[in-house]
Amino acid sequence: MKKRICFVFALSVFSAMAMFFTVSCEKEQRIAEAGAAGLPNAPDLERIASFLSDAVSDPSVLKEVHSAVSESYASGYDEEYLFSNVADNPGRGTGFKAMKSSEYGEGALFRNMVSTINGETGFPGIHVKSGDYGQAFMDSLAASDIQIYWPYSERWDGETEPVITFDHGQDKDWNYGFILRKDADGNKVVSRVLVDEAYAMHNPVWVVNMNKDRHYVPLVQKTGGCTDGFPEPSAGSGSDFSTPSAGPEADCSVPTKSGETIYTLMLRSFTALKNYDCWLAGASEYFIKVGAIENFTASTEAEMALFSPTITDFYIVVRRGEVGTPKEVNTIMVSDWTLQMSSIAMMIVEDDGGKKTSWDTEIMVKVNSKSYGITLSIPLNSKDDIVWRGSLSSRYLFATDASHTKFNDVLLDIEIVETYNNSDW
Repeated sequence: MKKRICFVFALSVFSAMAMFFTVSCEKEQRIAEAGAAGLPNAPDLERIASFLSDAVSDPSVLKEVHSAVSESYASGYDEEYLFSNVADNPGRGTGFKAMKSSEYGEGALFRNMVSTINGETGFPGIHVKSGDYGQAFMDSLAASDIQIYWPYSERWDGETEPVITFDHGQDKDWNYGFILRKDADGNKVVSRVLVDEAYAMHNPVWVVNMNKDRHYVPLVQKTGGCTDGFPEPSAGSGSDFSTPSAGPEADCSVPTKSGETIYTLMLRSFTALKNYDCWLAGASEYFIKVGAIENFTASTEAEMALFSPTITDFYIVVRRGEVGTPKEVNTIMVSDWTLQMSSIAMMIVEDDGGKKTSWDTEIMVKVNSKSYGITLSIPLNSKDDIVWRGSLSSRYLFATDASHTKFNDVLLDIEIVETYNNSDW
């Protein structure tokens, strides 16, 4: 059956803000009926957090969520579990490549939340007795960017039930979380406790927040050799291409003609020295963007028109427990740096979204001992935190390799790799 896409407007219970969700028309009727009965079609983050507190007593739910956030991190993303995966691919993380599951809603978390919303578990404040309402609620979540974020998930002991909180979007580093208990009569009661990052470091905490990275393709460490090609471009970054990765001992030599020397600029490791966002919002997400002219060999001013600058960018997620710890990346920043290129442009930003804008700058080249500036625009977003941007000269890089150099709040290990092809090869 052919499906058309509809947009459903929904009101939040705790906020006057409205959100739009794209849902298939097969589910529209269920959602409309749920709204008429007083259930929120598109619940806000606080409401979802309260419902989740009713699910954490099920060990299969804990296992499912931990499996998903672990897979997300292994794929280079934050410790996250999208509600679209809760419905379509239970227990699978962001970056998992699969078609929509034929067994929609078969995971333990999905079933538990439907039961809670349908009033089958005695959750306080729920009086609905219909299977369609809980299903409609989860349909809306599955069509959204809402997710479960589990900071410091690698420290979980495998048993302790988490406190559930949500991202309030405010400039404060604490919030209240939900814990479900029973009173003297055996009735369920939702209690609130204050949680901050220090608590989350030593106790399991789930944060309901909005996903902002699933449309990017993060750089993941590769071992055992260079990749055969380029990974998917970082969607929405505005770059020309992304770069391949290699293991620390990989031979990333560029094929050369006889007697030719090729210089390749490599980023060996990346170390973040601080977190840029409130812990409730998740990890820090960095773009490193480099503007250069590959294989610049112009011998006249006229030949300069044959060369155009390119922008290489890559995306690195640094989860909060990794601050101060080097991440081995071993990726190419400039593949073919000739001695006629006097400088490159580099910018490091922590992604925060906003409107598309750009940084207009110059890179310097030499032709017959004369220097020329070539302009280029490196894209960024208006709300991005600019960690560092500027020019890196060839004299500086060839003299120092920029080994363990501090660029404001990050440390980079950069290396010039020289490949020489003599006539005997």
